[in-house]
Amino acid sequence: MKRLVLFLFAGISAFTANLALAENIVKPVLDVTPEYPEAALRRDASGYVVVRFDVSVEGKAENISVIEASHERLFDSAVKSALLRSTFEVEGQESAVNIERTYRFTPLRENNQVAENWCHPGFCVI
Repeated sequence: MKRLVLFLFAGISAFTANLALAENIVKPVLDVTPEYPEAALRRDASGYVVVRFDVSVEGKAENISVIEASHERLFDSAVKSALLRSTFEVEGQESAVNIERTYRFTPLRENNQVAENWCHPGFCVI
């Protein structure tokens, strides 16, 4: 029961992702949200991960590498897994390289300002 309560109150993460794109050529078609890692929940940790990846002709992320992170490996796996399940559209080209994206994770608490933003089960958009 204690674990369930932890999930309900602290397990919901605020999530934002920004594409840093040259000329806005890549747009998400299916943008999978990373799951907030259990280890981060236990530590009540917030943080970010900046990744660089390529988008294939099929619209899939490939050659994913973490170029910066607030916590070594705490959120990396969740971000990579979400990117591998996402799909993208490349405008005017067959593929794109060196796309940078930032994922931010923030645990939500009761009566927190973040909770007032638009929320979906498992994450909030702020």
